[in-house]
Amino acid sequence: MVGELYTLPPLPEYDTKSLYPNEKALSSSQFALYEEDPQAFFLKYMLGAKGEPSQAMSIGRIFSAAYADRTLPFKPYLEEAGCSPKFINLFAEALAKFPVIKGGRPEHEIWVSYRGWKFRATLDCYVDWCFMDVENKTGKMPWTQERTNFSEQITFQAWTHWLKHKVPFRSITLNWWNTGIVSHVAIQSFKTSRSITALRAFQARVDVVIDNLEAHNFTNPIY
Repeated sequence: MVGELYTLPPLPEYDTKSLYPNEKALSSSQFALYEEDPQAFFLKYMLGAKGEPSQAMSIGRIFSAAYADRTLPFKPYLEEAGCSPKFINLFAEALAKFPVIKGGRPEHEIWVSYRGWKFRATLDCYVDWCFMDVENKTGKMPWTQERTNFSEQITFQAWTHWLKHKVPFRSITLNWWNTGIVSHVAIQSFKTSRSITALRAFQARVDVVIDNLEAHNFTNPIY
């Protein structure tokens, strides 16, 4: 119809219906927030006080969608997020430098059950024949080797993989596009791993979270 406003089709939705409080199931971000602050967890996930996403969050979401589907026309989504033409060109250049991995499964979900609860990890790319995890990050906050080694998200992913497949990841790579550099595309990659000893220690933390959630603790720190 002439004069009718065009609305962008929505990007793939983050599935919250299968997670807590609708189900006894936690994502990596839910787990991390509950460990850090049960009150903030209650406000965000039970009362729905999530707030509006920042531009950086929107860029990250668009990048994840474009990485998973290289045919996605990402330009109008970036324009809607308020990005400049120069940044959109950098976005296209950066995306091209994140290779399509042969046999890789983008946005791959791992679901595991433990103590009557379910846990969901979403990998940016997973290669099952070699148990490879690839994580892609965008943003200005620096990723370093140390930050990668201690990333709670990666540890959560590695724990779910170990629980499901009985083996740890054989390879973990984190690729970071530094969006704070506006003159050229700067991408860094970091290799890391998680030992079975570290995964068992993480599982002890999972036990603490489950115990506190089942006790309906949304007011006191859990440690």
